[in-house]
Amino acid sequence: MLILVSGLVLHAQDDPLDNVLDSLVRVNHVKELRIDLRSIDYRSDTTYFIEIVRFDQRGNRIESIVPKARNRYDRRVEAYDSLNRRVLFREYDPEDTTHFHSEKIWIFQDTLNYRVEEYSEGKKVLYADVTARSSKDTMWITLDEYNLEYETHDRTVSRYRNVGDTLQISEHIQFNDQMELHGIDSYYQITRALDTGTLVMQGVLHVKESDWDLFNSDMDLMRDFYQHPEKYLQMQLDGKFEMEFDEDPFIYNIYNQKGQLVQDGEGIYKQTFTYNERGQLIQQIGWGELDGEEYSDLIPVHFTDFEYNERGLPLKVTESSVENSNTRIKMYTYKYW
Repeated sequence: MLILVSGLVLHAQDDPLDNVLDSLVRVNHVKELRIDLRSIDYRSDTTYFIEIVRFDQRGNRIESIVPKARNRYDRRVEAYDSLNRRVLFREYDPEDTTHFHSEKIWIFQDTLNYRVEEYSEGKKVLYADVTARSSKDTMWITLDEYNLEYETHDRTVSRYRNVGDTLQISEHIQFNDQMELHGIDSYYQITRALDTGTLVMQGVLHVKESDWDLFNSDMDLMRDFYQHPEKYLQMQLDGKFEMEFDEDPFIYNIYNQKGQLVQDGEGIYKQTFTYNERGQLIQQIGWGELDGEEYSDLIPVHFTDFEYNERGLPLKVTESSVENSNTRIKMYTYKYW
């Protein structure tokens, strides 16, 4: 599940290796990286290339090429403007990577006001206008999406707000093509200080169950709710209902005092992360239950180990599973500007 929590967009449970690459590519002025995969199991020991990624001099990813099948490749190209904003994203034909079949273009008035246009085979199929504004401790983002094929117009208004120093709430309000209010998705993020670092919890915010019990026990109210849902959604927006946190599914991140992610999880499942004295991620462990052992204590079921080159970039990533003897080794090689 994607949780939007603050700013424009923030993804829950980011892959630590992606963060490592994102920062180190810029520091080391990487022009290109190639990833080769060595798959070892009881049948074979095979090495093959799985991805080439190219970067501009600012460290932005501008192209990736991934083989999918015989003579088929996933090729994607991006471009950035002088302010380092992404302005183009293209996807190419898997069988003819000189021909792009779809593209997305960003047209900026300024950073907070822009249009996104989507094309398929050269024909514009969709465009969206995005406007953002701030008022006190609240960020508002309005997205108007126009589907040219189906001639529809949908609107989403997102509100990000802080309550005190530790609670952030985001609400995403949807309208149909008649601009009638028809839904609200609400999320929360709570930050708590620990003796060993910081705990960040994320989940769903909804109307308190006891309030909805009143509807369930009153048939006239229920009938009115289904006939005029916009009235009750507006009441929710106006704060007429008492809200509560739903921690199922329960998503959390735990950071140490250096700000490094040391554990994350969803529900009962978790991952733990270990770093060396240079602050580099050296091991990621996935915890779970083995098949046929439901309701048992969590045990390590998947290991990912990281090694780095002299510049601190990932050199070798080894993945292994407790359930079988298969091993996957990713080898990284780099070209520099």
